Amino acid sequence: MRKLALAAAAILTPFTVFGQMLPDKSYLTLDEQSVWTLPSHRIELALNLSSAEKQRISHAFSEYGKREQVLLNKGAVNEDAYAKLDHALASKVLDSLPSPRRARLHEIALQLKGVSALEDRSVANELGISAAEATKIKSILDAREKRQADFDEALANKLVAVPHVSPPSAYEKRKQEVVKSMAPQLKRLQRQSRADEWKVLAVLSEAQRQRWTAMLGARI
Repeated sequence: MRKLALAAAAILTPFTVFGQMLPDKSYLTLDEQSVWTLPSHRIELALNLSSAEKQRISHAFSEYGKREQVLLNKGAVNEDAYAKLDHALASKVLDSLPSPRRARLHEIALQLKGVSALEDRSVANELGISAAEATKIKSILDAREKRQADFDEALANKLVAVPHVSPPSAYEKRKQEVVKSMAPQLKRLQRQSRADEWKVLAVLSEAQRQRWTAMLGARI
């Protein structure tokens, strides 16, 4: 149990890594998704990027923005177009990083993804997760995702129901009160999410947990 507790302590989920999350771009690999964390100053510090590397990354994102605007102007925005654009940016940025930086970025991506990363094929293969283990993990994570979706829907419905009043500051205040009223549910959701992480880790063997912890690298 002590070793399991240490493994759980090593997991950093999207709730706990200074607000940074990976983008919801399922058509990208885990490493490709991690590129979208690089505009974060704290991620830059964690990677110890040089000034030249920062400039190259900044230029790549600037070019991405220009190409995105061209698509918007043409009315040619769809998932296929974005997938092509996103793959190009990810490849350009990743190819510009030396191997040590890429390896560290991969560790950070795993930390940001948390135990959800265990559903990634490359991660599962590296850990040797069996079909039976994968099924159990998916069941736990699907239940967690549903609870999150239910919470998001409940909050959205409450916000939509807030009547528009003047001045705008009064309307914003009412919405903030709604968000505040949902704080107990959010805390319960976060506790359940942490419990789910323990459940997922318990599915793994001791050797797999040790390997997973090693894959995360130093905490950011």
